[in-house]
Amino acid sequence: TWGFFRMIENAIRYATINPVNNMLVQKYDYITNGMLQEKVRKAQEGYQINKKRSFADRAALAMKMGELLEHRAMDIAKLIALEMGKPLNAGKGEVLKTAGHFKYYAKNAAKMLAPKPIICDAKEAFVSFEPIGPLLTIMPWNFPIWLPFKCGVPNLMLGNTLLLKPSPTTPKCGLILEELMREAGYNNGEFGTMLASNSQIEEVIADSRIAGVSLTGSTKAGKCVGELSGKHIKRCVLELGGSDPFIVTKEANLKLAAKLGAMARVSNTGQVCIAAKRFIVDEKIHDAYIEELIRELKQNYSVGSPLDPKVNVGPMARPDLLESLQEQLKRTLEAGASLVYGNKEDIFRKRTLSEGNFISPMIFTGVPKNTPGFREEIFGPAFMVFKYRTEAEAIEIANDTVYGLGGSIICEDIEKAKKMALQVESGSVFINDFTKTDSRVPFGGNKASGHGRECGEEGIAEFSNKKTVYVGKQHLYALFLLQSAT
Repeated sequence: TWGFFRMIENAIRYATINPVNNMLVQKYDYITNGMLQEKVRKAQEGYQINKKRSFADRAALAMKMGELLEHRAMDIAKLIALEMGKPLNAGKGEVLKTAGHFKYYAKNAAKMLAPKPIICDAKEAFVSFEPIGPLLTIMPWNFPIWLPFKCGVPNLMLGNTLLLKPSPTTPKCGLILEELMREAGYNNGEFGTMLASNSQIEEVIADSRIAGVSLTGSTKAGKCVGELSGKHIKRCVLELGGSDPFIVTKEANLKLAAKLGAMARVSNTGQVCIAAKRFIVDEKIHDAYIEELIRELKQNYSVGSPLDPKVNVGPMARPDLLESLQEQLKRTLEAGASLVYGNKEDIFRKRTLSEGNFISPMIFTGVPKNTPGFREEIFGPAFMVFKYRTEAEAIEIANDTVYGLGGSIICEDIEKAKKMALQVESGSVFINDFTKTDSRVPFGGNKASGHGRECGEEGIAEFSNKKTVYVGKQHLYALFLLQSAT
């Protein structure tokens, strides 16, 4: 499996390319093997320092980094826009969310990691949460600031250290994170960015100094990393693809459902693992919901340059991603789906590179089950809408996928919505809201969407050694020995 990624290595090099016009801004060489080993060595040395720090000292560093991110938020947002096309306001929001993540764990990690007492036959027993060592994080391009630290911040507060392999699409974002971390005071190898090749990453995973691996990416990438992690007995957290259901019941507030649905599908130009991708709507309100959704898209969403503050739908990150999306939509349309909103030319016309990677939101209905619109992850601003007659049918459609990342249910009958939520085979279900990540709430997938959790108490414990300490009732043991001797 890993051989596939070695094969395509030469085709995917680190480069900053503006998705507005596909102009090359800067190319980067892979890190040398010598520098790679130096990064791993520093991460190991940094671990020996960070694990001995008090929580107060770790918290001071995290608070400083949070403040730096807040201060530089707009500058970093411009960098995100340059590399992957995210509109400025959304990019600034990503940076501020990351800043809040640093501050949240700075304030709460010590309490989360306090020894947990266990009531059993022992005189005393508890579980201690201890760091395990340097971690490798392999991150994608769609949230180049938030995703490295979604996993990273709790592990720094635990006492681990981090090595980041950013996406080849967003190398500048990866490098600026290392600069900011040093400025915040992480000067001992606690965090390092590596512009490494896939074959170099294979060597890092095999290195005995690396204690675990966290990947956010495609299911195919997850299989590769999971295979290597298992081979070398490394802990592994995988946050992979999704085809999240967005269920709209007949009890739904249609205006709310349309507003939430648009945000859940179109944010980040639809390039989100936990975006709503399959809209499952009660047949009694199907047509009315489509009308409300179209009204919402027309009134509140505009496509254009990510540097324009009025724009909230930027270009897709790369031309190959746009072409893959076009192929999926073409096959879905040709199989019998209906395009009820959007520009058909967007699907069939091949762009020149200088035109950029723009595509407008579109809505498909009557999507057959044997099409990409149902079976594959659609990574772009395309709504796939399905009708259902009964609650059981809605759940059947929702679960008829290899994925299980997130999901939403829009329903004013909360008890009904909770009952339905417990039947959806996903890592999370949001009622009357769209699926999102939150520092306080555990996040992760089910089925082919991965395993392990990030955020919340569960997330900070993933890469810990959960050590059981058991104090025996010594007087009973001594009595047993005395009786045995006589």
